[in-house]
Amino acid sequence: MTGREREEKLKEKFNNDASSLSDVELLELLLCRSEKTDCAEGTAKKLISVFGSLNGVLTAPREALSGLGVSENTAILLSLCRNIEKQVHVDASKNIKYLHGTEDAIRLCKLILCTEPLENMLFITLDENNKIINIHRLTVLGTVSTVTVNPQDLAKAAIFDNAHSVIISHNHPHGRPEVSKEDVEFTLKTTTMLREIGVLLADHIIIGENSNTSMRSIKKYNGYFD
Repeated sequence: MTGREREEKLKEKFNNDASSLSDVELLELLLCRSEKTDCAEGTAKKLISVFGSLNGVLTAPREALSGLGVSENTAILLSLCRNIEKQVHVDASKNIKYLHGTEDAIRLCKLILCTEPLENMLFITLDENNKIINIHRLTVLGTVSTVTVNPQDLAKAAIFDNAHSVIISHNHPHGRPEVSKEDVEFTLKTTTMLREIGVLLADHIIIGENSNTSMRSIKKYNGYFD
C-alpha cells in the first residue's frame, strides 16, 4: 500500500468513526499535511514511542521534536495544534463562574492544566457563595515543595482577594495523579497558613495525564480541609 493509499484509508476511517483511530493513526493523518506521505506513518510511530502518547507529542518542546529529525513544518503544525487546544480550554474555563463541588473544581483545573507540558499550580480564590474571585497561576520548578511556591504568598493573595475559601491544584503532565509526600507537606503548610487568616482550604486537586485526584475525597487526607 502506498503512502497516498494509506492516507485515503485513514481519511475514510476518520469520516466513518473518528474515535476508532488510534493515537498513531490520528497523528499520522495529521502529519500527512506536513510530511511526505510515505514518511508520515514512520514519523508518527517514532514520536508516539518517544513521547508515550499523542498528548505527549503535542506538548513536546519544538527543540525535542527537531532533535528527532522532525521537519520545521511538522514542529510548527504540532505546536499550533497544542496552542489551539489550549486556547479552546482557556475559553471554556472562562464560562465557569461558580464551583459547587469537587466535580466542578476538577473540570476547571483540568481545562486549564491538561495541555501544560510543565508542572503548574493554580490557586483559586472563592467567595462565601463559591463564586470564583480569581485564578492565580504559578509555574512550578520541580515539585510544589520547592521555594518557587511559598504558602505565605498564597496567603497574601487570599487576603488581597478577600477570599472565603481557596482551592489549590497542580498537574503531573506525564504521570499519574498520585499524592506524594511533598504534596502532603505543602497542603499542611498551606492549610495552617490559611487558617491563621481565617480562610478555608477547600481542596487540593492533582491533574494527571489520564486521571485526576481530589485529596479532600481521600479519607486519609480529608481532615486537612475545611
